[in-house]
Order: sequence, then structure tokens, then C-alpha cells
Amino acid sequence: MPSSIYRCVGTGIPVLMAASTSWAQWTATVLHPPGAANSYCTGVSGGQQVGNVDLGSGLPTASQWTGTAASWVNLNPPDAFYSESTSAAGTKQFGNATFDELYYQGGFWTGTANSWVSLTPSGYPGSVVQCTNGAWQGGAVNDGVSDRAAIWNGTAESWVDLYPGQGDFSIVYGVTDTVQVGLADFNTGELYASLWTGTPGSWISLNPPGSNFGIAQAAHGAQQVGQVDLDGATIAVMWTGTPESMVVLAPEGSEYSNATGVFDGVQCGVVNLGGIDRAGVWSGTAASWIDLHAALPSGYDSSAALAIWSDAATTVVVGYAVTPSGSLQAVMWTAPKAGACYADCDASGSLNIDDFICFQTLFAIGDPAGDCDASGSLNIDDFICFQTLFALGC
Repeated sequence: MPSSIYRCVGTGIPVLMAASTSWAQWTATVLHPPGAANSYCTGVSGGQQVGNVDLGSGLPTASQWTGTAASWVNLNPPDAFYSESTSAAGTKQFGNATFDELYYQGGFWTGTANSWVSLTPSGYPGSVVQCTNGAWQGGAVNDGVSDRAAIWNGTAESWVDLYPGQGDFSIVYGVTDTVQVGLADFNTGELYASLWTGTPGSWISLNPPGSNFGIAQAAHGAQQVGQVDLDGATIAVMWTGTPESMVVLAPEGSEYSNATGVFDGVQCGVVNLGGIDRAGVWSGTAASWIDLHAALPSGYDSSAALAIWSDAATTVVVGYAVTPSGSLQAVMWTAPKAGACYADCDASGSLNIDDFICFQTLFAIGDPAGDCDASGSLNIDDFICFQTLFALGC
């Protein structure tokens, strides 16, 4: 592998305007391409999902989907040995490809394998791009000795070196317009959940007192999420800019947990309960955890959520589920956004005939969003559900 280190989102009428969303309102869509050995999603934005597919070689192939298994697109550049897609924004997919099996080259695509553009700065052997918020990308640049935490603004020349000045490894896993989060190793036997505000000197550790391991994996708005070891347990946590602000997200009774994504105040990740890894989401507290594994079709032994995104109406989480044979299969979970009005199908802010046309279109094309009563199938009951919600108003 390349020398740069890298991290590979019921029955009856649902109350869609409630303050929280139960797992019964979540729809799981398996994105695993037919014939693939393994697949998993690592990023989501708008109508696209990105991640990696193993076609049988045991190596990752950068991939893009637009909501269905049949929509899968192979993004592996023609001359690359293998590649991975880590994140997406707008019309671009970000990730890494190796052309010499020594170093990854971080870069981006615009929907096709041939569209690959490298973001590795001139004079450096390699880089990785792990995240984006659209305007900024985060990852690391390899100088031949160390992986140096870095951010870019869309071009190789725009890179900013965030190397904290010691150790041999640092990397950015999450970015906003003002904050970067990730990991730093200073060769002290400790790993530090890290936060920067645009310069190497701005680096701070988010590790709580008593913890010798931490990793900050994503950021959005004022929130950062990740994982720390504390009192002998590895737990999901959330910060708002300082180690003192840390909130434990590990649900009571969990054996392990990890927060991997955050968007608009909702966090996603994985919780181990009863020996089973289960994908889930939180809304800022341990008690708010919702089990997304329960929304999967039968036949999966475990699951994990890796990234999250939402618009005004829908929250989308992506990750993977594991079959009894150990195969990873890419999964997307969707649900009406808390506070959204389902009857306002076209998100215009008002209820009118266009909302009926919108709903009929979703139903006709078999979109999971047309499953108004969350029964798992589309039928006449969904029309009755929609008419009832429309009559109730927003």
C-alpha cells in the first residue's frame, strides 16, 4: 500500500413533523454493485454518494453512486493501480489514487474516471485528500519522511501546510470554512484528536485529561465529532472547539462507539451493543441515539455509518452493512429531516397541487421517499398517508 497513512455516512402514518426521527422512518437502500466482492460508502453530498468497491482483487476502486446500486460509476483513473473516493461536494468527487504503488496522489474527479485531477503540490511525492466542505479540502501531504496535515482550496498550488512542527504524522479528516480537525502523532505514544484554525501554530489537542488516544473525524458548523479512549473505554464524542466542551455520545450499555460524521446538528457513527456493531445517528446526546441497523433488510450481521448530509427535507447517511460471509456492502439510509414538512414535497414553503405532482412522481419512479407510511413498500396506503398529511398542513 502507499506510504501515506490514510483512513479508509412501521406501520401507520408517521409523525413526520416530530422533533426526532425514529428508526422506523429511515429507509435503507443497498448500493452494493452486483458481482462486487465488497463495497462501502465514505461520503455523501446532494444526490451523490461516494466510496469504494472491491471488484475481486482485494484493492479499492474509487466509486460514485446516485441513489441506486445500478447507478454505480467506476472512477479509477486509467493508469492507476487502485484508488479510493473519500468525500464529495457539488459536481466533484474527492479522494486518492496511486500510480506507482508507493504514494497516494490526492485529487478529485468530475464524474468520470478520465476526469482525474491531482492536488499533490509540486516537489512532493504524495498526498491524500480525506474530506471537503466544497470550498476547502483536507488531508495530508507527504514530504518523503512525514505526512503533514494540509488543506487546499481547489488547486495543488493552494495547499496550506498545517504540520504542527513535531512528530512524523498529522492529517486533516474534517473541514469547515474556519476549522480543520484530524489526528496528530508526536512519537510520544499518544495520538491526539486535533483542531486547527488555518495555521500550524493554531493546533490544539482535543483529548480530554487522562486520555492518550483521540481522533477528530468530521466537523460542521460549530461541532466536531470523533472518538477517544477514556477510563478504559473507546467512546464516541462531540466537541465545540475545546477539550472542555467534550460531550460523550456513547449510549448506556455500549461496549464501543465511534462518531464519524456530523451535519446540521446530527451526528452519525457506530455503536457496539451486545457484541454487534450497529450504524446509528445522534442529535447531540448519548440518549438521542437511533439504531439504523434496525432499518436494514434481513441478512446483515453488523453495520456502520461513515458520513451524513442533509437538505431542507431529507437527511442522508451512508456507510456499509456486513453479510454473514463477511462481505461489506455499501448502504444509504434516508429519512425526512426533523422539522421538515413531508406534505411540502417540492420544498416550496407552501402546499399546493405541485406537491401532489411531486409525490406522484416519486411514487411512479419507485423512489423510497414515496413510502409515506414507512411500510417498506409503495402502495395505495402511501397516497392516503400523503393526503392526510397534506390536509393537516405544515
